[in-house]
Amino acid sequence: MYAIQLINVHKAFGKQKVLKGVSLAIKKRELFYIIGKSGEGKSVLLKHMIGLIKPDKGKVLVEGQDINAVEGKEAIKLRRKIGMVFQYGALFDSMTVYENVAFPLREHFSYSEEEIREIVREKLSLVDLEGIEHKMPSELSGGMRKRVALARALALNPEILLYDEPTTGLDPVLTEEIDRLISSTRDRVGVTSVVVSHDIWSVVKYADRVAFLSNGRIEFLGTPQEFLDSDNPLVRRFVCARFEESMMKLLISACRRRAGITGCQ
Repeated sequence: MYAIQLINVHKAFGKQKVLKGVSLAIKKRELFYIIGKSGEGKSVLLKHMIGLIKPDKGKVLVEGQDINAVEGKEAIKLRRKIGMVFQYGALFDSMTVYENVAFPLREHFSYSEEEIREIVREKLSLVDLEGIEHKMPSELSGGMRKRVALARALALNPEILLYDEPTTGLDPVLTEEIDRLISSTRDRVGVTSVVVSHDIWSVVKYADRVAFLSNGRIEFLGTPQEFLDSDNPLVRRFVCARFEESMMKLLISACRRRAGITGCQ
Protein backbone atom coordinates (compact mmCIF):
# COMPACT_ATOMS: atom_id res chain seq x y z
CA MET A 1 0.00 0.00 0.00
CA TYR A 2 1.23 3.49 -0.85
CA ALA A 3 1.28 6.30 1.71
CA ILE A 4 -0.36 8.73 -0.75
CA GLN A 5 -1.91 8.23 -4.18
CA LEU A 6 -3.28 10.89 -6.49
CA ILE A 7 -5.37 9.47 -9.32
CA ASN A 8 -6.12 11.72 -12.30
CA VAL A 9 -6.56 14.83 -10.13
CA HIS A 10 -7.98 17.93 -11.82
CA LYS A 11 -8.46 21.33 -10.19
CA ALA A 12 -9.53 24.70 -11.56
CA PHE A 13 -10.20 28.05 -9.92
CA GLY A 14 -12.69 29.76 -12.15
CA LYS A 15 -11.33 29.60 -15.68
CA GLN A 16 -7.79 28.88 -14.52
CA LYS A 17 -6.96 25.18 -14.78
CA VAL A 18 -4.26 24.51 -12.18
CA LEU A 19 -4.04 20.69 -12.15
CA LYS A 20 -4.77 18.77 -15.35
CA GLY A 21 -4.86 15.08 -14.56
CA VAL A 22 -2.09 14.58 -12.00
CA SER A 23 -1.34 11.01 -10.92
CA LEU A 24 1.30 10.14 -8.30
CA ALA A 25 2.04 7.22 -5.98
CA ILE A 26 4.28 8.01 -2.99
CA LYS A 27 5.81 5.13 -1.07
CA LYS A 28 5.86 4.79 2.70
CA ARG A 29 8.92 6.40 4.37
CA GLU A 30 9.93 7.98 1.07
CA LEU A 31 11.49 11.45 0.91
CA PHE A 32 9.62 12.71 -2.13
CA TYR A 33 10.11 16.14 -3.72
CA ILE A 34 7.64 18.01 -5.93
CA ILE A 35 9.53 20.64 -7.88
CA GLY A 36 8.68 23.23 -10.49
CA LYS A 37 8.49 26.94 -11.23
CA SER A 38 6.48 29.31 -9.06
CA GLY A 39 2.78 29.38 -9.88
CA GLU A 40 2.65 25.88 -11.37
CA GLY A 41 0.31 24.43 -8.71
CA LYS A 42 2.78 22.71 -6.37
CA SER A 43 1.20 24.05 -3.18
CA VAL A 44 -2.29 23.36 -4.53
CA LEU A 45 -1.22 19.76 -5.09
CA LEU A 46 0.09 19.52 -1.52
CA LYS A 47 -3.16 20.89 -0.08
CA HIS A 48 -5.08 18.16 -1.92
CA MET A 49 -3.00 15.58 -0.04
CA ILE A 50 -4.14 16.85 3.36
CA GLY A 51 -7.73 17.44 2.30
CA LEU A 52 -7.65 21.25 2.47
CA ILE A 53 -8.73 21.34 -1.19
CA LYS A 54 -11.01 18.86 -2.93
CA PRO A 55 -10.33 17.89 -6.55
CA ASP A 56 -12.86 18.73 -9.24
CA LYS A 57 -12.16 15.29 -10.66
CA GLY A 58 -10.06 12.33 -9.51
CA LYS A 59 -9.17 10.85 -6.12
CA VAL A 60 -6.66 11.39 -3.31
CA LEU A 61 -5.92 8.25 -1.29
CA VAL A 62 -4.10 8.29 2.05
CA GLU A 63 -3.02 4.77 2.98
CA GLY A 64 -5.69 3.46 0.64
CA GLN A 65 -8.55 5.62 1.93
CA ASP A 66 -10.16 8.39 -0.09
CA ILE A 67 -9.50 11.45 2.08
CA ASN A 68 -12.53 13.24 0.66
CA ALA A 69 -14.93 10.33 1.10
CA VAL A 70 -14.51 9.64 4.85
CA GLU A 71 -16.57 11.55 7.40
CA GLY A 72 -16.85 12.16 11.13
CA LYS A 73 -14.42 10.38 13.42
CA GLU A 74 -12.90 8.43 10.52
CA ALA A 75 -12.05 11.69 8.74
CA ILE A 76 -10.43 13.14 11.89
CA LYS A 77 -8.46 9.94 12.44
CA LEU A 78 -7.21 9.90 8.85
CA ARG A 79 -6.22 13.57 8.79
CA ARG A 80 -4.39 13.14 12.10
CA LYS A 81 -1.95 10.90 10.24
CA ILE A 82 -0.76 13.92 8.27
CA GLY A 83 1.30 16.83 9.57
CA MET A 84 1.99 19.97 7.56
CA VAL A 85 4.77 22.54 7.77
CA PHE A 86 3.57 25.69 6.04
CA GLN A 87 5.77 27.94 3.94
CA TYR A 88 6.53 30.56 6.60
CA GLY A 89 5.87 28.34 9.61
CA ALA A 90 2.42 29.84 10.35
CA LEU A 91 3.21 30.11 14.06
CA PHE A 92 0.77 31.98 16.31
CA ASP A 93 2.55 35.27 17.05
CA SER A 94 0.70 35.78 20.33
CA MET A 95 1.76 32.37 21.71
CA THR A 96 5.08 31.21 23.09
CA VAL A 97 6.99 28.37 21.48
CA TYR A 98 5.60 26.04 24.15
CA GLU A 99 2.02 27.12 23.46
CA ASN A 100 2.49 26.77 19.69
CA VAL A 101 3.73 23.19 19.92
CA ALA A 102 1.14 22.31 22.59
CA PHE A 103 -1.76 23.72 20.54
CA PRO A 104 -2.61 20.59 18.47
CA LEU A 105 -2.29 18.40 21.56
CA ARG A 106 -4.90 20.48 23.38
CA GLU A 107 -7.14 20.50 20.32
CA HIS A 108 -7.17 16.74 19.80
CA PHE A 109 -6.47 15.10 23.18
CA SER A 110 -7.24 15.42 26.89
CA TYR A 111 -3.66 15.17 28.11
CA SER A 112 -2.63 16.51 31.49
CA GLU A 113 -0.37 19.57 31.51
CA GLU A 114 2.51 17.37 32.66
CA GLU A 115 2.00 15.04 29.68
CA ILE A 116 1.81 17.99 27.28
CA ARG A 117 4.99 19.47 28.74
CA GLU A 118 6.84 16.20 28.21
CA ILE A 119 5.66 15.86 24.59
CA VAL A 120 6.58 19.48 23.81
CA ARG A 121 10.08 18.97 25.21
CA GLU A 122 10.47 15.74 23.24
CA LYS A 123 9.43 17.33 19.94
CA LEU A 124 11.62 20.41 20.45
CA SER A 125 14.52 18.10 21.25
CA LEU A 126 13.94 16.27 17.95
CA VAL A 127 14.53 19.55 16.09
CA ASP A 128 17.49 20.56 18.33
CA LEU A 129 15.67 23.41 20.08
CA GLU A 130 15.79 22.50 23.76
CA GLY A 131 15.17 25.24 26.32
CA ILE A 132 13.36 27.83 24.18
CA GLU A 133 9.81 27.06 25.28
CA HIS A 134 9.35 30.54 26.81
CA LYS A 135 10.38 32.50 23.71
CA MET A 136 7.96 34.27 21.36
CA PRO A 137 8.11 33.71 17.58
CA SER A 138 9.31 37.30 17.12
CA GLU A 139 12.44 36.43 19.13
CA LEU A 140 13.41 33.57 16.80
CA SER A 141 15.47 33.53 13.63
CA GLY A 142 13.91 32.34 10.38
CA GLY A 143 15.55 28.94 10.71
CA MET A 144 14.36 28.54 14.32
CA ARG A 145 10.78 29.39 13.37
CA LYS A 146 10.88 26.67 10.72
CA ARG A 147 12.11 24.20 13.36
CA VAL A 148 9.34 25.13 15.79
CA ALA A 149 6.80 24.68 13.00
CA LEU A 150 8.21 21.19 12.39
CA ALA A 151 8.06 20.38 16.11
CA ARG A 152 4.39 21.41 16.13
CA ALA A 153 3.70 19.24 13.07
CA LEU A 154 5.36 16.30 14.84
CA ALA A 155 3.31 16.76 18.03
CA LEU A 156 0.55 14.35 16.91
CA ASN A 157 3.04 11.70 15.75
CA PRO A 158 1.94 11.82 12.10
CA GLU A 159 2.84 9.08 9.65
CA ILE A 160 3.11 11.60 6.78
CA LEU A 161 4.75 15.04 6.82
CA LEU A 162 4.07 17.63 4.11
CA TYR A 163 6.41 20.60 3.67
CA ASP A 164 5.37 23.64 1.64
CA GLU A 165 8.50 25.46 0.40
CA PRO A 166 10.35 24.95 3.73
CA THR A 167 13.49 26.84 2.67
CA THR A 168 11.82 29.92 1.19
CA GLY A 169 13.49 33.12 2.39
CA LEU A 170 16.53 31.35 3.86
CA ASP A 171 20.15 31.85 2.82
CA PRO A 172 22.15 28.85 1.50
CA VAL A 173 23.56 27.98 4.95
CA LEU A 174 20.13 27.85 6.62
CA THR A 175 18.67 26.11 3.58
CA GLU A 176 21.18 23.29 4.01
CA GLU A 177 20.38 23.15 7.74
CA ILE A 178 16.65 22.76 7.11
CA ASP A 179 17.23 20.21 4.33
CA ARG A 180 19.34 18.09 6.69
CA LEU A 181 16.67 18.39 9.37
CA ILE A 182 13.95 17.17 6.98
CA SER A 183 16.10 14.20 5.99
CA SER A 184 17.14 13.30 9.55
CA THR A 185 13.54 13.61 10.79
CA ARG A 186 12.45 11.10 8.16
CA ASP A 187 15.23 8.75 9.24
CA ARG A 188 14.66 9.11 12.99
CA VAL A 189 10.86 9.14 13.09
CA GLY A 190 10.18 7.00 10.01
CA VAL A 191 7.64 9.35 8.42
CA THR A 192 6.77 9.62 4.76
CA SER A 193 7.96 13.10 3.72
CA VAL A 194 6.65 15.12 0.78
CA VAL A 195 8.46 18.39 0.09
CA VAL A 196 7.33 21.11 -2.31
CA SER A 197 10.37 23.10 -3.46
CA HIS A 198 12.04 24.93 -6.32
CA ASP A 199 15.54 24.38 -4.89
CA ILE A 200 17.46 22.09 -7.24
CA TRP A 201 20.28 21.47 -4.74
CA SER A 202 17.85 20.14 -2.12
CA VAL A 203 16.45 17.66 -4.64
CA VAL A 204 19.84 16.46 -5.83
CA LYS A 205 21.21 15.90 -2.33
CA TYR A 206 18.25 14.53 -0.41
CA ALA A 207 15.34 13.28 -2.54
CA ASP A 208 14.59 9.59 -3.03
CA ARG A 209 12.41 10.54 -5.98
CA VAL A 210 11.27 13.77 -7.59
CA ALA A 211 8.23 14.83 -9.61
CA PHE A 212 8.50 17.86 -11.91
CA LEU A 213 5.22 19.75 -12.24
CA SER A 214 4.74 22.04 -15.24
CA ASN A 215 1.57 23.54 -16.69
CA GLY A 216 -0.60 21.43 -14.38
CA ARG A 217 0.94 18.10 -15.40
CA ILE A 218 3.69 15.81 -14.16
CA GLU A 219 6.37 16.16 -16.82
CA PHE A 220 8.92 13.96 -15.05
CA LEU A 221 8.96 11.34 -12.28
CA GLY A 222 12.11 9.53 -11.19
CA THR A 223 15.33 9.71 -9.19
CA PRO A 224 17.39 12.90 -8.83
CA GLN A 225 20.05 11.50 -11.18
CA GLU A 226 17.43 10.65 -13.80
CA PHE A 227 16.08 14.18 -13.37
CA LEU A 228 19.49 15.72 -14.08
CA ASP A 229 20.00 13.40 -17.06
CA SER A 230 16.54 13.98 -18.55
CA ASP A 231 16.38 15.20 -22.15
CA ASN A 232 12.89 16.67 -21.63
CA PRO A 233 13.34 20.31 -22.78
CA LEU A 234 11.14 21.64 -19.96
CA VAL A 235 13.26 19.83 -17.40
CA ARG A 236 16.52 20.94 -19.02
CA ARG A 237 15.51 24.62 -18.99
CA PHE A 238 14.43 24.40 -15.38
CA VAL A 239 17.60 22.64 -14.22
CA CYS A 240 19.92 25.09 -15.99
CA ALA A 241 18.05 28.15 -14.70
CA ARG A 242 17.97 26.88 -11.11
CA PHE A 243 21.65 25.95 -11.06
CA GLU A 244 22.56 29.44 -12.26
CA GLU A 245 20.30 31.03 -9.64
CA SER A 246 21.69 28.82 -6.87
CA MET A 247 25.29 29.62 -7.78
CA MET A 248 24.50 33.35 -7.66
CA LYS A 249 22.93 32.99 -4.20
CA LEU A 250 25.97 31.09 -2.94
CA LEU A 251 28.28 33.79 -4.28
CA ILE A 252 26.27 36.61 -2.68
CA SER A 253 26.10 34.72 0.65
CA ALA A 254 29.87 34.12 0.63
CA CYS A 255 30.57 37.80 -0.12
CA ARG A 256 28.30 38.91 2.71
CA ARG A 257 29.97 36.58 5.21
CA ARG A 258 33.40 37.78 4.13
CA ALA A 259 32.27 41.40 4.56
CA GLY A 260 30.95 40.58 8.04
CA ILE A 261 27.32 41.18 7.12
CA THR A 262 25.08 38.86 9.12
CA GLY A 263 21.36 38.25 9.35
CA CYS A 264 20.79 38.81 5.63
CA GLN A 265 18.42 36.64 3.63
